[in-house]
Amino acid sequence: MGERMTMTTPNDKKAEVAFGLSQEERIANRWLNTVQEPVGSSFIKAGEFADFDFYVINGAGLVHAYLEVKLRRKPLASFGDVMVPLRKHKTALVARSLGNIPFLAVTEYACGALVEVDLSQEPSETRDIRRRDRPGTPAVPHALYKSDKMKVLAK
Repeated sequence: MGERMTMTTPNDKKAEVAFGLSQEERIANRWLNTVQEPVGSSFIKAGEFADFDFYVINGAGLVHAYLEVKLRRKPLASFGDVMVPLRKHKTALVARSLGNIPFLAVTEYACGALVEVDLSQEPSETRDIRRRDRPGTPAVPHALYKSDKMKVLAK
């Protein structure tokens, strides 16, 4: 038989988004504590329509990095890669060209793994991805970063 598709209602989607948003700050703090960015670093939530979740601010009050935070409900071994919308890779290239500011994605997996990817790197692969949990939505171009482009910070 074919793959089972989970149908979600608009309320399920809202709850899923709300859950992810509720975890972002915790994951960003975990990342900041793990990588030990410059002393005095902190982060500020970006606007709702920004292509990243947080500005990472150094001790001097300057932007040190842009940070995208992801949470996956399956272990890293189930994925084997980090996947983000392709527009985020394109935004990372602009950020690098304008001020050499890193644009990083940090993903926490269900197994506890914390993985960082520099989104200005050339993706291992690009692919149009259609979300299985949102039937009827169009496929969106995504950048996939395989293990050689990922930095596992914690297992």
